[in-house]
Amino acid sequence: MTSAILTAIGKAKLARATSENQLEITHVAVGDGNGSYPVLTENLVVLANEVWRGTASTPIRDTLAPSTLMFESVIPVDVGGFTIREIAVFDRSGAMIAIGHVDPAQQKPLPTQSTGIHMTVRILIELANAAETNLILQTEKMEWQAGKGMEQERPEEPVTHVSRRKLLTAFGMAGAALAAGSILPGSVAVYGKEGLSVADTVYEGSNGKGKIPPGITALVTHNELAGRDMAGAHPASAILDSSGLSQQQVNDCNRCVDSISDMLAIISPENGMRVAVKGYHSPVSGKQGGWFKFNASKILENDGGIVFSGWERIDYDVITFDMFGLDNTGTIAVDAKLINLAAASTALKKPVHQFNGEYLLDGSSDITFTENTFLDGSKFIIGPNFTGRIICKRADEVREEITSGTLFDQVKAVGNLYKGQTFLNLGTYYQDHYMTFETSQPMYYYRGTLETAFLKTRHFREGRIQSGPFFTLDLTKLTKIRVARANDSIRLFSGFCFDESNAGALADYFKLIQSNMVVMRNLRYVNRGPERNSNQTRLTVDDCYNVLIDTLDTSSPHANPNGTFTYTLTLSDCYDVEVKKMQSQGRGWGTIGNNNCALVTFTDCDVNRIDFHRPCYDKLTIRGCRIGDFGIIASLVCDTYITDSAFLMSQGYGNRGYIRSNADTSGFCNGDLIINNVTINGYLANGATFIHARHGATALPAGSPLVQEMFTDVYIDGLRHNGSAGANITSLFSSNNTSSIINMLPKRIYVSNSSADLPSAMFDIHVDKYALRPKGVDIKYTNVSTNSLSFRDSTGVGTKGRVKLLNVSGQDAAAGTALYNTANFDIETTQCEFSQYSEYIGTWTAYLPKITINGGSISNTTDIAMFNTPSGIHNTRIKAINVDFNMPSTTYLAILYRYQPISCWFNGLRYITRFVSAGVASGSFDIDTRSGTLRLLLEHGTLKYETTLAPVAGTYNTANGATIVVTVVGVTATITVNATNLKLIGLLGIV
Repeated sequence: MTSAILTAIGKAKLARATSENQLEITHVAVGDGNGSYPVLTENLVVLANEVWRGTASTPIRDTLAPSTLMFESVIPVDVGGFTIREIAVFDRSGAMIAIGHVDPAQQKPLPTQSTGIHMTVRILIELANAAETNLILQTEKMEWQAGKGMEQERPEEPVTHVSRRKLLTAFGMAGAALAAGSILPGSVAVYGKEGLSVADTVYEGSNGKGKIPPGITALVTHNELAGRDMAGAHPASAILDSSGLSQQQVNDCNRCVDSISDMLAIISPENGMRVAVKGYHSPVSGKQGGWFKFNASKILENDGGIVFSGWERIDYDVITFDMFGLDNTGTIAVDAKLINLAAASTALKKPVHQFNGEYLLDGSSDITFTENTFLDGSKFIIGPNFTGRIICKRADEVREEITSGTLFDQVKAVGNLYKGQTFLNLGTYYQDHYMTFETSQPMYYYRGTLETAFLKTRHFREGRIQSGPFFTLDLTKLTKIRVARANDSIRLFSGFCFDESNAGALADYFKLIQSNMVVMRNLRYVNRGPERNSNQTRLTVDDCYNVLIDTLDTSSPHANPNGTFTYTLTLSDCYDVEVKKMQSQGRGWGTIGNNNCALVTFTDCDVNRIDFHRPCYDKLTIRGCRIGDFGIIASLVCDTYITDSAFLMSQGYGNRGYIRSNADTSGFCNGDLIINNVTINGYLANGATFIHARHGATALPAGSPLVQEMFTDVYIDGLRHNGSAGANITSLFSSNNTSSIINMLPKRIYVSNSSADLPSAMFDIHVDKYALRPKGVDIKYTNVSTNSLSFRDSTGVGTKGRVKLLNVSGQDAAAGTALYNTANFDIETTQCEFSQYSEYIGTWTAYLPKITINGGSISNTTDIAMFNTPSGIHNTRIKAINVDFNMPSTTYLAILYRYQPISCWFNGLRYITRFVSAGVASGSFDIDTRSGTLRLLLEHGTLKYETTLAPVAGTYNTANGATIVVTVVGVTATITVNATNLKLIGLLGIV
């Protein structure tokens, strides 16, 4: 059994509940907490990780604790296999009302296990007082007491529910007496049996017929006042309410009016007078009024919602649009009233709730929300004249900028902060702070302007930092430290929806700024309509830390033919941001991080582009995403992870790469690229490559710690290209061929468990225009299926490479991989299936690499030039060991003359190498003499030819007059070659 806390939503709904409109709890849910106990706060709206939900019981009352209710639910036997650490209850709308821990954690086994069981889960909710329990719907009366279990009681006679107001108006003085004490006005029901008088019901008269249910009698207080005879009648003036006023005083002081204007029309209100307002406007239209109390000290204040010329709103926990009388039809601009509402929320530290209505924005002023804001179900209509902004920002943010002093000198004295360093002791005061260290150390040019080095990180306890630099940061060049204290609670902004059907030429009208520990969720943009000639960003997140954007949906993110753009999301100067379920797919530019962001994650997004002009630092993660026509365009100083994602490309826009560096910063990408389980569907026109270095006009400045490279290491596992007619991916890497700025290939390129359909050249590597990497490039392909694979250097860059291929084969069983090597790459293959091998195509200078083929096969059923290597190059650098050659009989001689075959097969015949010097040569071979003919490969001077012999003893004359003697004993044939300048190269036969 678990004790729980009420959520902010639960408190608000309980505050709005009445005995006639009770809060109904419908479901109990449990979760595993994602492996640990989550921190419980009233701002939570969901479990950390829900694993099961079921119907909630009716509220069960604790007879020993009248203000406590229990709810239970039963997890069926066929559900399970999880650990329960958290539990919550929800109302009919799906709102989480209360949440608690299950400590110790409980195991719910699977039914296949021996311990498969039904499990009853229970949650206790302690309310402020016993009266509040009557605000929660109870369909049948159930009670519980520790040690006794639960009892269920259904009244034998009909029960009458009577509110305080009805008692006052219908039951007279006795009703007034019953309703006094701590009962709130009109909020608690009482019970009475039909057929009894009010006096019997209330006072349980001498006839013994009256009965007041347990708990109600405790709310009735008889107060003896001076000069009153309490033995007789009980006048209203003798009963005090919870505020200390008698009922007569309450009746004299309180009023109920229809509207705010009626309240303001009260002449000379007394200080402390209270008024119940039915609705904001008159006639009452269902908009919220509320309770007000006159405060003479605020007679000059009027914000249109909380204070009206001294009338101050009381008894409320949340602020709604209705409180401020906002027009909800979307036809009258609400900007001014909304500004007042947001200011009141900030001043009172109360959340904003509005779950319906349409609200027109058509002004020029900014509107700033600072507290938790829930607008799910409502909508903003963006008018043609709206030039303001909706701004979300925490009011409790604690920040400072430091340019001198003890901390500044302490950091500067560190000197070099080395790559990957994760410790920086800055004392106890700045523990658990977000920090940015800005320096004058040169980094790169952005569109011709010099940018300098910085580090964004979080400083934990004991000197740990969350993010170390990807380069050596020179802190002696420190110019500024920016600090933001990590907040203890999460700020939530939910349900902002913008209708853009009449919007004008907007720029960025929705922003989150200068905040940390923020969740923005359920953000929507609808009715965009046709393309518009204006630059626009839907949501801008600027100078923020630890932000989650959950569900951001745009109806049509256009990129216009005239060069204007529409971004759905812009991240600027942010640290630790996750974007989940963002929808920005179509003719649009998706998301851009344009100003030095770090530690950015995209999860389960549909976007047409992920774009970083200035670099992304520390780590970029893209998981479960679908990326459209523009792909990923980024300068990077971080490790980049792309997992479980797909590229949805088309021929539009003529982009040259699915992942490409940004020319604005001269096209460098430092850090590793890690790709796992990624699919390419469709293709780009104009010879696109998978990874493309897109250079700018300016190289890295002197003194920069960065490297002009296209990633440091690349690891690809599970990359699939689903090709189609016209698909033309030309290589794995490519580089601009017109720029003077040249990047290096990665140090390592490892590809495994990947495939590419024809006509794709997905895994080719072209080193053209890539600068020489002094230590060369290490390449490994394992379990790769592609019909062609080439390593090319057509312009003589000369980068040295070492290539290892394991289990490389064609896309189907009938085809091997055509392997081309025209770069300075040595190749070693193991158990691969090739259709041909070529070293030389075209007119450029040939490299003379070494190649060793271990096992596998080289097969081609047509008589073509399967092996195109430079003529006159000796075959000792090209080795084939235990390789199965299958080809036309007219081809294998050329292969043998260019290779050094060792224990290979040719069309089913075993080849044995026997290099013999000129002159007399002999050797013994175990040859089955029943195999038919023996084939000897001979060399005489520059002449190479084949001689066919019967596997029987005898003397044979060669074409040039030499003599070969064969003697056979059993199955052993001894072959003697006796001729000047004649060499035996090898022998084919069944061995």
